[in-house]
Amino acid sequence: MENNLVSTDELKNLYFKNENKFFSKVTKKQDFHFKSTTEILSNIARVGKFKKVKETYKLNLILKKILLKSHLNWVLYAYYKNKKLIIGTYSHIGQSELNMQKYSLIEYLKKIEEYSDIESVSIIRDEKNNQKNTQINSQIVLNAEKSYGIFDNYLQEEVLYAIVERIKQTIRDTKLRTF
Repeated sequence: MENNLVSTDELKNLYFKNENKFFSKVTKKQDFHFKSTTEILSNIARVGKFKKVKETYKLNLILKKILLKSHLNWVLYAYYKNKKLIIGTYSHIGQSELNMQKYSLIEYLKKIEEYSDIESVSIIRDEKNNQKNTQINSQIVLNAEKSYGIFDNYLQEEVLYAIVERIKQTIRDTKLRTF
């Protein structure tokens, strides 16, 4: 067996003489290509889990063009599955308003190639979000005005003093009306 060990002097000679490519002083020029946000997002959109996000985004854009802005405010989510468009709302009012738009939705969606096979539209009410809205409304009622309009006014300017006095009087008047 041959001894493949190289002495340190030979290594130094190879390095400084630039005889061997392995020990070359010349570094390779590296091309740094930074991906743009469009490239990154398009790569993410091709991943199976994120295809649904892309489809949902397309559907939301389409619904923005079809529905009135007031009707669009009732929509919590929308997705297309098995030739059926499912739209979730958070209130019975939104559900009834969108139920009246079913046939026009089908008519417009059939004109788009991806949704040309649509058969029905289902409008459902999401009870979980409905409960959240009632909790928010009850918190708003609990956070009603707690002042009775009894506080000192130390302002020196007459105009500002008069404004604060009108505010105090308004608070007193609303408290009298509520009780």
